[in-house]
Amino acid sequence: MISNKLLEEANAELSRAKIKRIIRKRVCFSLAISTIIGFILYKMTHIFVSISIIPVGGLIGFFSLMFELLLQRNRRETLVEKELPFVSTVLAMGANHVPPFSVLKNLIELHAFSQTKKEYFTILKKAKTEHVTLSRAAALISEIHPSARFQEFLKSISASERGVGDPYYSLRDLSKTELSTLSHKVELSQEKFGVASSLILVSFAIVPLTMMVFSLITGNTQLLYLTSLLSLPAAFGANLLIEQAYPLGLKPEPKKPSRFLLTILALLLVLCFVVFFSWLKLPLHLAIGVSLLLCSIPFSLFYSKHSSEHSQSIKLMPSIARDLAEEAKKGYPPSQSIGRLTKKYPKKILMNLYNVEDKPYLTKAYVALLKQAEKLGAQPEQLDIVAETMNVITNAHSTYNSKANLFRMMVYGSVVILTTSSVIVIRTISELARKMSAGLSLSAIALLHPSPSLKGVVYVAVVVNSYLLGILAGKAVKGSLLFGFVDAIITTLLALFLLNIGGWL
Repeated sequence: MISNKLLEEANAELSRAKIKRIIRKRVCFSLAISTIIGFILYKMTHIFVSISIIPVGGLIGFFSLMFELLLQRNRRETLVEKELPFVSTVLAMGANHVPPFSVLKNLIELHAFSQTKKEYFTILKKAKTEHVTLSRAAALISEIHPSARFQEFLKSISASERGVGDPYYSLRDLSKTELSTLSHKVELSQEKFGVASSLILVSFAIVPLTMMVFSLITGNTQLLYLTSLLSLPAAFGANLLIEQAYPLGLKPEPKKPSRFLLTILALLLVLCFVVFFSWLKLPLHLAIGVSLLLCSIPFSLFYSKHSSEHSQSIKLMPSIARDLAEEAKKGYPPSQSIGRLTKKYPKKILMNLYNVEDKPYLTKAYVALLKQAEKLGAQPEQLDIVAETMNVITNAHSTYNSKANLFRMMVYGSVVILTTSSVIVIRTISELARKMSAGLSLSAIALLHPSPSLKGVVYVAVVVNSYLLGILAGKAVKGSLLFGFVDAIITTLLALFLLNIGGWL
């Protein structure tokens, strides 16, 4: 079931006997859990179909290891491609002085290139077990690595190590190829945003409005519940598209909240809802909306600082890199040049260059490039290569931002369309029911008029969907779901405002 190719691509050292033991344990555990759940559901519902959850649990346990290896393979590919533009720049800097594998060895102590360090150790292990040179081991690894870009990278440095062609020009071309690949992926982000926009428009506007009309006419709330459930996989799909669209090397790395903090905020959310709905007697959608807003404010305040720091770092890095290159021409190494630039740039940004814990990845990578440049002598041409790299990356980020802001506007437009259309549909059907109710029986009048509970379900769905859309819009622009709370607050406020305006008119 699990092929040797998948094991090699995931870099998992598992024997066939160990794989069988893991699968056996997981199947037994998942069968036990699913059996308990299945019989509990059968006792509660007396529906025999509920027992079918038992074999489903067994299948989940059987295939879980394969899914885990697939995720491990994808993570390996993503992380190494994230570091490739910077690692290729390091190799280009040392092309005239140091062999490629010696440069890779120097990267071991740099935290910014942790995945490349793992790949280097894999090459070392391959060379020892196969009794071959590092260049030959790299060529063998390139045949089984999940990343096509890293395969080409390994082939290029193997050829340079063996002296095939001019090492300087081949490694410089490798660096330029990686940077052009980054720019090309940014250009392709427009297509992914287009698909995500269509998915959001259909799943969060067109389908909900259609189901709403049928629900209001028939008085059946199950259609609305079904639509609400469908919005979750749609949001998950849009999130995946946004994840693929954002340039890997520019992604922020915000500090994740602790489980304790998440538990406190979850309890606060429930408490706010109880206070607003049970004590203050606010409408259901308003109580949920205000509770979400209050619990999102701490996140938005905390992560707005990190988001602005990340954006400022990306904007300033190219000019800092150019100025450091100019200082190198005057004979000052980067470590001394930082102090000479304090009058031109914010001191905090400059000091953070050598204090990069919990800082944006771009800052960590840039510091790694500077340290490597100093090791190689901090020649002006080396710092010019760094400045060129940072300039290309910043231009790519600027291009991406323009596309992401268009996507954000589309999301805001979807919130407006969904909210206003919901209000209009409910008011229209209510007005038609009022005009048609003359001469009808009481049961027919009750059928025609949308019930308060049905309106409440519609409004709650609008508020929750608006909140989810805001999170997605924030991630598209800023690169992380944790940075999306500001947009979520805006879209939720917009939805609540339009719903209340519709109720007053």
